[in-house]
Amino acid sequence: MFRLEVERVSSFGELVADSSECKGVAIWCRMGELNEGVSIPKQFRALISCMRPPEMIKTLRRCMSIERGRDRMHLSDDTVYLYILGVAPESQGKGIGSSLVREKLAECDKEGCTVYLETNSEHNVGYYESFGFSVVKKIVEEHGAFTTWYMIRNPGGNK
Repeated sequence: MFRLEVERVSSFGELVADSSECKGVAIWCRMGELNEGVSIPKQFRALISCMRPPEMIKTLRRCMSIERGRDRMHLSDDTVYLYILGVAPESQGKGIGSSLVREKLAECDKEGCTVYLETNSEHNVGYYESFGFSVVKKIVEEHGAFTTWYMIRNPGGNK
């Protein structure tokens, strides 16, 4: 599923890998590019191809909930969006993800860009706060079973 999503999003975003071994990957795009590049039918076909119906329905609901929350943020088209950050499990904790984030944030600071992301893991909130992101919204869905943190980083960090 992750591979399919990376392939789909990399068609309109900037795919950055840590090395040729690709132990870590980040996809960055502008909100305007995301809005133009999203295709619900393509997402749905990808879900059908690799999930059982109950998983597919749950995942689709979560995706739609996150998108609704993102739409309510009213982010400008030039806001930089960290769409995906992933590191192979055996390579986590070695600074790979941090280097991928730091490099792009330095570029965004030079350009004066606001950066946005969502996470569904409370553990990740502290990780992203260490880069200067702040939680601007937290939404709990499905009777507390699913939480999304919406985070923003202003140029130079929020600190």
